[in-house]
Amino acid sequence: MGKSEKMTKIEKLTLVISSIALILTSIQLLFSIPFVSNLFYSAKIIGARIDDKYSNREYETTFLIKNEGNKNADNLMVNLTIPKESKLTIVPNVLYEIEAHKNGEPLKDIIIKCPHFLPKENIYIIVNTDSSNYYKFKNENDTIRFPMLGIIKYDDGFGKTERQ
Repeated sequence: MGKSEKMTKIEKLTLVISSIALILTSIQLLFSIPFVSNLFYSAKIIGARIDDKYSNREYETTFLIKNEGNKNADNLMVNLTIPKESKLTIVPNVLYEIEAHKNGEPLKDIIIKCPHFLPKENIYIIVNTDSSNYYKFKNENDTIRFPMLGIIKYDDGFGKTERQ
């Protein structure tokens, strides 16, 4: 008992390797918790009306949907309310599905579904409306314009809709 034993080089090396393995395992466990991993790895979907043009008796409204995150947004759904006679163009021509539903007499709801919306990807939605079908309603606080960008939803939550 009186004599202290010194660790050999192999024992020291084994202790260092075991300590490093324990630290790495702890870090891996920490990042496997969904809350922590979402802080560093998530989709961030933003939609905005970016342009309105009038030419040749036709209104052209452009919406931009973008993924500013670093993760795919799976099962993306974008809702638009547009005049029923409007023409819709989506650029780029990605894999998507379009559903149309009635929304009162002059309007219809369009739901655009995209199974995988990649990080840093942009989708432009262009709505062309005859000027006789362009609706502008006044309320006491603001003007509601159609076509209008509605809810943006994907598997991990909801996107942010920027208003002009």
